[in-house]
Amino acid sequence: MNIIFKGTNYTITPDIEKLCNDRIDAATRMLGADKEKALVEVELELVEERKNNNAVYRAEANVSVDGNFYRAESTRRSMQNAISDVKKGLSNEIRKDRGKNSSMIKDGGRAMKSLLRGFRR
Repeated sequence: MNIIFKGTNYTITPDIEKLCNDRIDAATRMLGADKEKALVEVELELVEERKNNNAVYRAEANVSVDGNFYRAESTRRSMQNAISDVKKGLSNEIRKDRGKNSSMIKDGGRAMKSLLRGFRR
């Protein structure tokens, strides 16, 4: 898996990079063997700096695998929480797509079986 990091108004520390790698790895686990072919683009941004250390952070991740594209974005008051939300969003996107593909395969199999039954009569 190839992960590209981009920081906008934010310097990416090794701790945040490690956290991001762990969360992206967990979110893309459902891709199976295609996981190694995945291209992941992660953007971490400091949206605005407020008084009293109240900053707003944004995390965004785009995953492209074999023509499929998954995207998640979150804006929170801490970067760790934003990254966790992105992980949940990516997991949901991948799970939803996997469900669609398996149901389409099942529907195709049912249609084929129905056609074959019609030829026997």
